[in-house]
Amino acid sequence: MDLSPAWATGINVHGGASGRSRRAALAQASIDASMPVGANVMRSVAGSLSDASRRLDEKQKTKRLAAAAGEVTKTVVFLTALVKEHPHDEDFRDMLRDALRGGEPPE
Repeated sequence: MDLSPAWATGINVHGGASGRSRRAALAQASIDASMPVGANVMRSVAGSLSDASRRLDEKQKTKRLAAAAGEVTKTVVFLTALVKEHPHDEDFRDMLRDALRGGEPPE
């Protein structure tokens, strides 16, 4: 007699699924069988963690974008000061123009 967790839960693990999905199915079936209400709690916790992770990623992306914008601003301020000090130097003006365009080449 097979006394494996798959047999106890009634889950068919002899399909075409990968080992990871079989283990996930067994784990889920085990949780469902051992504590039916606990499975709902675990799904709720997993969803909450996923949402928190997504919010953290969005906050980090926002921080990176703000830092990048700050660097561009610093560069523009620096180049503007150089152009004011050396108004006849075309290299500084070109660098400032490129910085204001966001580094895109002229059309």
